Amino acid sequence: MKNFKKGMNLALAMLMALSMSNLTACGGNNGGNTLEKIEGEMGNDAKTLEIYVYDAGYGLQWLDKMIEAFNADNEYEIGYIPYVGEGSTLIQSKIVAGPKNNTIDLFIGGATYDLFVEMGNKAVAGYDCCLESLDDVYSAVLPGEGVTVGEKMWEDYSSQYLMDCPGVGEHYYAFPWASGTTGMLYNQAVFAKAGLTGEPRTTTELIEYAQAIKDANLPNTTALTYSPEANYTEYLFYTWWAQYQSMAGIDDFYNCKTPESQLFITPESALGIFDQEGILAGLSACEDLLDAKKGFAAYGTEGLSFMTAQARFVDGQCAMMANGDWLENELLKTQSGIEASYTKEELKDIRMMKTPIVSAISDKLSYYTEAGNWFEISAEKQAAYDAKLREIIDYVDGVTNTKP
Repeated sequence: MKNFKKGMNLALAMLMALSMSNLTACGGNNGGNTLEKIEGEMGNDAKTLEIYVYDAGYGLQWLDKMIEAFNADNEYEIGYIPYVGEGSTLIQSKIVAGPKNNTIDLFIGGATYDLFVEMGNKAVAGYDCCLESLDDVYSAVLPGEGVTVGEKMWEDYSSQYLMDCPGVGEHYYAFPWASGTTGMLYNQAVFAKAGLTGEPRTTTELIEYAQAIKDANLPNTTALTYSPEANYTEYLFYTWWAQYQSMAGIDDFYNCKTPESQLFITPESALGIFDQEGILAGLSACEDLLDAKKGFAAYGTEGLSFMTAQARFVDGQCAMMANGDWLENELLKTQSGIEASYTKEELKDIRMMKTPIVSAISDKLSYYTEAGNWFEISAEKQAAYDAKLREIIDYVDGVTNTKP
């Protein structure tokens, strides 16, 4: 927890820009350094950089490569301490311990850093803010580039890291280090065995794909797997909700605003946010997929650990699993000298599909002529409208050139 000068912040900018959850600075491992060696030998010297990093699905190889590239042109001693578990709690205990009890400079994890910033001078005695401003990082121009680090980011994304510290003002206190892309992954080899090509375009077609895999009666293979330990299917729900309701509708939900809301929102009017049909659309799509009566997942799936469910998916025992872009790194990395779980060759058939468009959105489009909404019409009419929606998706995606 050093008092960084501009030179150190530029060093951080160069280190961080080599990668893209959150990263913040505090007011291969690391060359074989153990935790004890780091804490015993690294201190508040201006040429040392201590990193506390979340060792999750992405692994740490990316950080090893960043450190190696950074040290090719710089003379810093860099060491990192990996941690697992509940990041916010672990990081908070180290940050609020203050500089006398903590020499860590950089925290890389999934913590919500605005909570620390909003505490202002109440977080660490003697400091107006317990985190160092990263404004110099965002305004830095790296060698060979004509734009700042901040200009390389989407404006509506970078603005999330602009935080207001009481008595200090708005500054950047965190920086993204991983994309965290989630969605539905599928095993291309299993799709092929079931006679499936391409990817499902709508949630109705997603169910059709799942049914086709079930009907194929492939040995020891199901259409779907998941685990209650980390059921990433919920991330699909948020996408489908947003598709139907729009991002403005999502904002209205979290601000307790309804179409009937006046200037002043009352508790009674605020309850109307739960009437959003986008919520029903997203949850219905998830229910269609996970309904135990349809038998898309193996019996007892709810009792699987996440790693077991993931292994079944990669091994071809099921065709689809909601997961994230960290899957490959998670399965290729080694832990405590144990061999990696899989090779790149064994993972070659795993793909992330475009998240299908929620079929219920048809009742918001111009071709929809029914008196009732999507949930009030027959299955036959839903199928007809979904066929039109697939034509539109194909045109938008460039699969066909003729506008429906």
